[in-house]
Amino acid sequence: MNTPRQGVDAGDKNYVSEVKRNPPQTDCTSTPKHIVRLLRTKERPVEDPMSSKESHHALGMGHGKENEAETPPSNHDENFRTTSSTIIDNNGASGADGDGMTELQVKSLVGLARSMSHASAQSSLCAQHPSGDINPFIDSESDPELNPHNENFNLRKWMKSILRITSRDPERYPRRTAGVSFRNLNVHGYGTAADYQADVANVWLKAYGIVKRLVGFDEKVRIDILRNFEGLVKSGEMLVVLGRPGSGCSTFLKTLAGETHGLYLGEGTSIEYQGISWDQMHNNFRGEAIYQAETESHFAHLTASDTLYFAAKARAPANRFPGVSRNQYALHMRDVVMAMLNLSHTVNTKVGNEYIPGVSGGERKRISIAETTLSGSPLQCWDNSTRGLDSATARTVIESLHLSTRYSGTTAIVAIYQASQAIYDIFDKAMVLYEGRQIYFGKTTHAKKYFIDMGFYCPERQTTGDFLTSMTNPEERLVREGFEAVVPRTPDEFAARWQQSPDRKALLTEIEAYQKEYPLNAQPLDQFNSSLSAQKSKFNRGKSPYTISYWMQIRLCIWRGVQRLKGDLSITLTSIIGNIIMALVVASMFYNLPNDTSSFFSRGALIFFAIILNALATTLEVLTLWQQRPVVEKHHKYALYRPSAEAISSIIIDLPAKLCVAIAFNTVLYFIANLRRTPGHYFVFLLFSFSITLTMSNIFRFIASISRTFAQASPPTIVIVLGMVIYTGFTVPLRDMVVWFRWINYINPIGYAFESLMINEFHDRSFPCTTFIPAGPGYGDFDNQFKICEGSGAVAGNTFIDGDKLLNTSYEYYAENLWRNFGIICAFFVFFLVLYIVASELVSAKPSKGEVLVYRRGKIPPGLAQKSGSKSMDDPETGKQAHEKQRIEQNRSEEVASIAKQMSIFHWENVCYDIKIKGQSKRLLDQVDGWVKPGALTALMGVSGAGKTTLLDVLANRVTMGVVTGEMLVDGRLRDVSFQRKTGYVQQDDYLHTETSTVRESLVFSALLRQPSTTPRVEKIAYVEEVIKLLGMQEYADAVVGILGVGLNVEQRKRFSIGVEIAAKPDLLLFFDEPTSGLDSPTAWSICNLMRKLADHGQAILCTIHQPSAFLMQTFDQLLFLAAGGKTVYFGDLGENMSTLVEYFEKKGASKCPPEANPAEWMLEVIGAAPGSHTDKDWPEIWKSSPERVEVRRSLAAMKQELSQKKRDSQEEGYSEFAMPLWYQYLICQQRMLQHYWRNPVYIYSKAFVAILAVRERPSKTYSWKAFILSAVVVELPWNTLMAVPAFFAWYYPIGFQRNAGDDVAGRSGTMFLLIWIFLVYGSTFGSMVVSGMDLAETAGNISQLLFSMALIFCGVLATPDAMPGFWIFMYRLSPFNYFVSSVLSTGIAGVDIQCSSIELLRVPPPPGKTCLEYFQQYMSFAGGRLLTPDKTDMCEFCTVMTTDDYLKQVNIYFADRWFNIGILFAFIAVNIVGAVFFYWLVRVPKMEWKAKKS
Repeated sequence: MNTPRQGVDAGDKNYVSEVKRNPPQTDCTSTPKHIVRLLRTKERPVEDPMSSKESHHALGMGHGKENEAETPPSNHDENFRTTSSTIIDNNGASGADGDGMTELQVKSLVGLARSMSHASAQSSLCAQHPSGDINPFIDSESDPELNPHNENFNLRKWMKSILRITSRDPERYPRRTAGVSFRNLNVHGYGTAADYQADVANVWLKAYGIVKRLVGFDEKVRIDILRNFEGLVKSGEMLVVLGRPGSGCSTFLKTLAGETHGLYLGEGTSIEYQGISWDQMHNNFRGEAIYQAETESHFAHLTASDTLYFAAKARAPANRFPGVSRNQYALHMRDVVMAMLNLSHTVNTKVGNEYIPGVSGGERKRISIAETTLSGSPLQCWDNSTRGLDSATARTVIESLHLSTRYSGTTAIVAIYQASQAIYDIFDKAMVLYEGRQIYFGKTTHAKKYFIDMGFYCPERQTTGDFLTSMTNPEERLVREGFEAVVPRTPDEFAARWQQSPDRKALLTEIEAYQKEYPLNAQPLDQFNSSLSAQKSKFNRGKSPYTISYWMQIRLCIWRGVQRLKGDLSITLTSIIGNIIMALVVASMFYNLPNDTSSFFSRGALIFFAIILNALATTLEVLTLWQQRPVVEKHHKYALYRPSAEAISSIIIDLPAKLCVAIAFNTVLYFIANLRRTPGHYFVFLLFSFSITLTMSNIFRFIASISRTFAQASPPTIVIVLGMVIYTGFTVPLRDMVVWFRWINYINPIGYAFESLMINEFHDRSFPCTTFIPAGPGYGDFDNQFKICEGSGAVAGNTFIDGDKLLNTSYEYYAENLWRNFGIICAFFVFFLVLYIVASELVSAKPSKGEVLVYRRGKIPPGLAQKSGSKSMDDPETGKQAHEKQRIEQNRSEEVASIAKQMSIFHWENVCYDIKIKGQSKRLLDQVDGWVKPGALTALMGVSGAGKTTLLDVLANRVTMGVVTGEMLVDGRLRDVSFQRKTGYVQQDDYLHTETSTVRESLVFSALLRQPSTTPRVEKIAYVEEVIKLLGMQEYADAVVGILGVGLNVEQRKRFSIGVEIAAKPDLLLFFDEPTSGLDSPTAWSICNLMRKLADHGQAILCTIHQPSAFLMQTFDQLLFLAAGGKTVYFGDLGENMSTLVEYFEKKGASKCPPEANPAEWMLEVIGAAPGSHTDKDWPEIWKSSPERVEVRRSLAAMKQELSQKKRDSQEEGYSEFAMPLWYQYLICQQRMLQHYWRNPVYIYSKAFVAILAVRERPSKTYSWKAFILSAVVVELPWNTLMAVPAFFAWYYPIGFQRNAGDDVAGRSGTMFLLIWIFLVYGSTFGSMVVSGMDLAETAGNISQLLFSMALIFCGVLATPDAMPGFWIFMYRLSPFNYFVSSVLSTGIAGVDIQCSSIELLRVPPPPGKTCLEYFQQYMSFAGGRLLTPDKTDMCEFCTVMTTDDYLKQVNIYFADRWFNIGILFAFIAVNIVGAVFFYWLVRVPKMEWKAKKS
């Protein structure tokens, strides 16, 4: 990699001149001699890039520098799997920098190729088989080494075949490269190093501060992140960025990639991309400089193959090989990349996520890497992208990236926190960052010497990457003797040394020369544009950064949407089936409505309910859009497609499901209820119902797209839904709407749809009367002209009521508005569709503002609370001060001495674990043996997916499904119910904590509930303080845990996770799952050193680890090494410098371990677990038949025999499931619940807290699930009371209910407040009951919506008990809203006189010779009512009801029943609480405890 570049001799120059004078002729059967001559002069790097010493070194085959001997090719070399983004871009000019060709030679060869472009007519044939080369896209079957489906696939040969073809036509396949140079790079942001936590009390103070900042009255706090950076990374080079988390690595990569949300470039900053300015690159060429984040975001229900096929097809160029379709290209590239990263076996496996089963974590990381590789960007910034991969796979990924840069000219800038020596040696240049300062930039071969010459010492076997990173940590760096007084100590001093160094001066000279060679807005920019244009499809805008056209993007997104739908049909089917059930229920409530006036109210209620259900069926789309938003935004940055293309495709994808739901729901409802049974009216009903569904869907989508956070999207959605429902025109008719809110109806699409459906049902239709007034005894002889039909719109003397008259009178609806309303609804649809598409394109999600510590108000340390007036703050990635942190680890022996010692031995034999996948059994663990003893630190290693975490879960008794066999014993006895409580388990996922608690509160919570009840509370709390000191967490002990970005950073979170488990004083052992993942090398060493000290003091520790350096491995005593399938390869002592392990493998036939090699990586290659490596030996079988395993079995038998004789602790509490009694658990849980709700102003999202129990605290037996679920229910009570107060005053008095109370104002108002409180408590307990039995929020939402709607339907208002079919009376009795509505109505309006409005009065003439009183007196004696004109003889005005009691009696509501109903409501609340406990036990407890015990 670092060998001197070869020059061009005179013969080459003369030859090039000859070629220019005599352009070659293209021939498919032969190559002109002068071309052969030129190709042969560089045949070695093009034909066999692995054969040279440089290529061996570049691919990580050895660690030697340019003066070391050449390593002969190995079997590993021949089959090494890698990829190149040049293949993806078809930028195949061979001989990129670093392959032994000079710039002049490259340019000459490109010029020669251009001179051959006149023969392009024949190049189609030559592209398939030029000079005997095979085109793998067309004919990969003829050579197994070119077939990615074949186990003999050789990617190196595949690449050479492609490169030979593309290099012959540079006109068709132009190169596109983007080296980067930067000078005076300064980046800053605005914010605070620390913030205080919002709670219910101070949230208004926080809002006031935000308003002050928005209007400019509050001083901004400037945070300097990067200071005075300079560097040059040429095309074809790789730069490794080293530094601790928070040093500015991520900000540096994001700045180069253009992701500068919330970041600002300083004045004078110069960043150029090989002749392209920073603004041009990120405004005109999006996707050409990309940032690959440390975390993964994918569609969980897509398979791995579909995910990568989509990326490949989105970037499939137009200038493909002749005869290769876009689909062929995408499929082949997908297969090649999957073969390269050893993902071929996951082709039909879902990607999955933390909640949905899918590929393993390491495989998911590789899918992210493959997706980024397929994007084909010439400048790629990788942010700790090897996190979670084993060392061999990580090395292979970096080697793949290296080969890509060498052949295509891709520029790669990679931040790695733990770089092994083999990985470090692959890079060309290194950059070291120290708290936002650049302290080195230059060749990787010179970096170590630079700091050694400065006066620092590199210990033996410490990797160069670790040594460089240690320079940024005063606790890790070692000073050579005699240099103590002269070495730099602070970041500023290190930066000053760099500024004065000769290396920097040489770098500035090189940058200046480079920028002169590639001036801005000159030929390089034109070449970049022409390369992009060659790849773009037809009908694509010239300035578009996308490879495929807009309509192709939509089609591709539609294809992906179909695959996602296939991957998870449950939500769609649940929605369809649920709506059919709802339709059947509602329709049966209004079964076969009579075609007379008795059905007026029922028809209106049915149509209202139907239109509301149709309109609100898409409410959950807000949640769905937010779940996919991170993926869409990532793909937008990669320039795969426009977000609006995904928005349009999602609408199209949802259409079939929406149409099915609309047809099923509305058809069932329409015909069973006997609405107007004519084809025309049915289809009008269906048309309006479907139209309102689509329109409301666009409204909800628009709200989601303009909201930067999910919390912002929910409140407006709720308010809009309430406003539209209330102002539809049914519950509050148009004439009764208050003036200041009448405008809501004008902009309410549901209101227009309801009006049209009412017109559709009643227009041009007459309804026979069922009841005449007056009628009854004594009125049979009177003619109909002296009677009137009961109902709005009735005319005296008519035996029917005209439907149009009803609409005009009661609703102020008119028939001519039917299709006008449809036009308005269509206008709403188009308007919000356009808004949604535009918003999805322009509004991005809220970007992370970096990691800022959050404290309780008043607890912010004085140093962090200061503003930047006196001193600038450092990178918001950490929130640290700019001055040097001299934090010293408090790991002194006297502090470790306070940690509890463990005495028991945990041992297991012949452990197997099988699960069912699609009906077939799959073994994940196969006959694993081992033990963990106090004082021993045991490493658990293996390739990604080998079953390391699975073994930890099985041993810790945390598996929730499958069959576990074998023996797992504690001191020779089976694990009892106290086992989980007595073990500590530090999980890999550090986000599984209560985010609103502080560090100290979380540790105290763990100590109080998990330490024995005999330990005094004071002693437990004192022990927590010792743990805080032990882990060096004093600085942020009072900080809120928070979430990543707003709370603890990665390192702090890892220490905190360890602290929670140590605070519990586990009696048996500690499990650590990837404790060093994502940490920089010094921090990883610190964590390993901590585990070593814990083990030295008697702790038993079993720890999985992915990328250990030889330095880290020295801290471990034993190793359990697993191969694929959970099979044991080795278990035993490591020995000094891992000598015992190395001796075992060498004795069994492995090649010798080189002295400079890392044994942890070497053994992965030995067993063939490293990608690209192979072995003929079956190492698991070798272990089974080895004497070492026989000795392990003998030791296990001896342990079982001897340890079982040990006397057990006689204390009963030592063997109980929980350390503390249930009442104490409840009190502590209740206290934390109250804190959590108080500190979470966005109250409704506190429901998500229920998820924490199942994955972290319950398996640790911190507390009983009964205590948790009861505290979760009870904590709602005070907050419901708090919400009931404003709800009561905002509702009760403005309506005027107090005027109806008469002399009992206090009693009725108190009763109404109680009813509001009961309703809120019922809602919260009902939600707890539904959530307790559901894993997915969408499913819980659908079920709760169904149950809530059914309770509303059967409450007795929309359909009175008398009108209900007899079958549904039991549902009326079971509906809690029946009792609630009855109580509210009777309390609010009972005993009040009624005055009929003008449209409610019935006007009928009396018979000749009779006054109105004489005519109506007998009727009123038995039917009631009020006569307004008793003395008139020409026209009587009659009101059918006199008091509210008359109306309430019609709907079966009585004032005397209110307290009985309240008692029933309390019973419903109790049922909800019992249901929450029952369903939690039924759904969650059995699969976690009973199944595990059974297994």
